Amino acid sequence: MTATFTCEQIISALQPYGEIVGKPVADGSFNICTDSRQAGPQSVYLALKGERFDGHTFVKAAIEAGSPGAIIALSARESVLKSLADLPDAKNKREFFLVVVPDDHNAYQLLATQYRYRINPKVVAVTGS
Repeated sequence: MTATFTCEQIISALQPYGEIVGKPVADGSFNICTDSRQAGPQSVYLALKGERFDGHTFVKAAIEAGSPGAIIALSARESVLKSLADLPDAKNKREFFLVVVPDDHNAYQLLATQYRYRINPKVVAVTGS
């Protein structure tokens, strides 16, 4: 089962934590994708910075692959906006949005929490020494 979100649900989970840049898509459900090679029209790209790779360098590739939006860290805002400024005109006219958050990993956790509350699963804990 894949977690899907509408743009409204993504924004709701991340506000007032995140700043919206651009125009979110009004219709559709999207999965959250952390691999730009798998990004496409049905996924919102979440750029995560890790030890070896910085997902923010792949935001442009995700948008070019058809992703309607991306979630990025505030620290990468200027570099991402600069990379998106030179999209070809045909792609640049397509609407997309960015959610700029202080911490990309925390944003991922907030989305997971929102999804967990939405599906309301039974939670089981195992304890012991």
